[in-house]
Amino acid sequence: MLNNNARKRFETLSTIVKFGIAAAAIGLAYMGYDYARKVSSRFNFEIVGYKKPKISGWNLTIPLVIRFTNPTPIQIAADRVLADIFIKKAGQWVAAARIDQAVKVPSGKTDQEVYPVLNLASIFGGNILNTLTSFLQNAQTRTLDIRADVTVQIGSISLPTKSFTETLPLS
Repeated sequence: MLNNNARKRFETLSTIVKFGIAAAAIGLAYMGYDYARKVSSRFNFEIVGYKKPKISGWNLTIPLVIRFTNPTPIQIAADRVLADIFIKKAGQWVAAARIDQAVKVPSGKTDQEVYPVLNLASIFGGNILNTLTSFLQNAQTRTLDIRADVTVQIGSISLPTKSFTETLPLS
């Protein structure tokens, strides 16, 4: 059995060890947070552009190419790639599609495609006559003005939204 002085020394030493373990855990948690913050500040994306649109029935698919820069030696899962797609109609930007997709980003620079599908009937009219008339007005110029606003989320970190506007040929 321990005497009173030995017991007090043991309790003091036990308290010091507990504080040491807690300080080490806090230090490790901060190092992990700091590393994640540094990596996310160097993880980047840019919108490269659109590929040739494909029309199928009333749907128009316009592949959107996004270039990711992953500075880590391992693959990172981007939980969400959010892209709002707009088409210019009568001088105004009209919401046309929304993408919410997860992607896996390998180390280094890689180009990845997301595929917004635009429903022409909902964008250019409602009935067949309005849709064809409105779409053909855009088709007379043989171009389509399109804009993408893209945000990437990795865990709880959201990278700043980037916009990209391009005039696509329809022929």
